[in-house]
Amino acid sequence: AGETIQIASNVSGYCKTLNYEVSTIAFNEYSLVQPYSFAMSDDDVIGPFAIGFDFKFFGTTYSQFYVGSNGWISFSGGQTISYTPKPIPSNDNTPVNSIMGPWEDWDPSVGGVIGFETIGQAPNRQLVVDFDVLGHYNCGVDPSVLGDFQIVLNENDFSIENHLKSKSSCDTIKAVQGIQNSDGSRAVVVNGRNG
Repeated sequence: AGETIQIASNVSGYCKTLNYEVSTIAFNEYSLVQPYSFAMSDDDVIGPFAIGFDFKFFGTTYSQFYVGSNGWISFSGGQTISYTPKPIPSNDNTPVNSIMGPWEDWDPSVGGVIGFETIGQAPNRQLVVDFDVLGHYNCGVDPSVLGDFQIVLNENDFSIENHLKSKSSCDTIKAVQGIQNSDGSRAVVVNGRNG
């Protein structure tokens, strides 16, 4: 709780993301003024939604994203709705082309709100995807296991921030916090958080 992880891209040449590294940054919970919020069921994926700017991820430029109710976003449609996190990299029933922050068996149908907003001015805009006090499938809305976190995409350097306000586990299922490319062959994972 209160820990923030940043996954930063390394860009050069034609501004393609070449690789990523994980570093710790100061915790910052972004306040959204006019978020677009939506109801999601258990093990659900919705979208696409506009990012609000072009975002480069593993060498490809995207302008839209999808939201998975189990704590991730993706730049590709047709993603798995699997609620059982598996270590990445993998394309075996795992969300690909995705940012997991953290991927776990969340259930927003029993509690919580998911929404997003693009904030700031070009060239420093940010997409903030807010997973706010999500219930957990096996534990419902027990206050000790609610998830509260944000995934932030930065326009100016294509870096990714994960801000975890609270993330507990109510059972033995572990979570995954990291990113994965479009075919599940490359991933960058926060140390100790790969399921």
